[in-house]
Amino acid sequence: MEYVTTLSGSPLQKRFGVPLHVAHYRSGSFRTHYHRFLELIVVNGDHGHNVIAGRRTPFRRGQVYRLGTFHPHRIEASPDEICDYYNVTFLPECLSLNDRAGSDDRLLEPFYRATPSAPIVLPDAAYDRASALCRLIADEVVRDDPSSPAIAVHLFHALLLVIARDDDDSLPRTDARVRTALRLIAERFDEPLPSRELARAVGVSPARLAQLFRSHTGSTIRRTINRRRLTEAKRLLATTDDPITTILHASGFSDVSYFNRAFRADTGLTPREYRRRAGHHD
Repeated sequence: MEYVTTLSGSPLQKRFGVPLHVAHYRSGSFRTHYHRFLELIVVNGDHGHNVIAGRRTPFRRGQVYRLGTFHPHRIEASPDEICDYYNVTFLPECLSLNDRAGSDDRLLEPFYRATPSAPIVLPDAAYDRASALCRLIADEVVRDDPSSPAIAVHLFHALLLVIARDDDDSLPRTDARVRTALRLIAERFDEPLPSRELARAVGVSPARLAQLFRSHTGSTIRRTINRRRLTEAKRLLATTDDPITTILHASGFSDVSYFNRAFRADTGLTPREYRRRAGHHD
């Protein structure tokens, strides 16, 4: 599993500190990866598949995928296929440049779901607007113009609104307190995260947060934290030669035995076996 860092290479990020990037890809397969930022994929053609958390979905023109740090994924294409899509990567704080974006926290909700949403399929008119906005943002990303950050962020906010308007997702909206907890878990998984601290951060009791969390995610807080930590451990095992004890601590685990049990329960392998299959050795 690869940790992808395209956002850190964005000219908009480098010049102006705005964590937003848009790239137009016409390429083949892309190996399994994940990242610490959020990702929007707008599909322009009918070739290839997106495999998210083991679920394989064929690319179709007009699809939109909203992916977060809980969602490792890869793109599959046969040797004669070219996948055509816009890839938008960002951090939520880039929207703070837009004074009106603060009222649209719901736009970020799908990116923080513990289980990824199915792709939206935009009607032709909405897809035309979305792809045009992607092109305009991409133009601003590479412009060396002091106005570019504000223009790009406003265009991005418009893109999220266009997509949300045609979102017929029948799942109930996640409670704002649960969304906040999920974001904290996604960003601070490598720190101690007791339930009482998460509950205090969102303004409810630990018992109430546990109830809300199970109701809106179908999982427990502890299981969700472990899932995020295990994703990080897999990345480090597959892409570094760091000792396993270093990796488990960097992933947020503190007990070797517990880490080994959790890892085997999740993968069916020991950490060492997982690393060996990935081609790395400790």
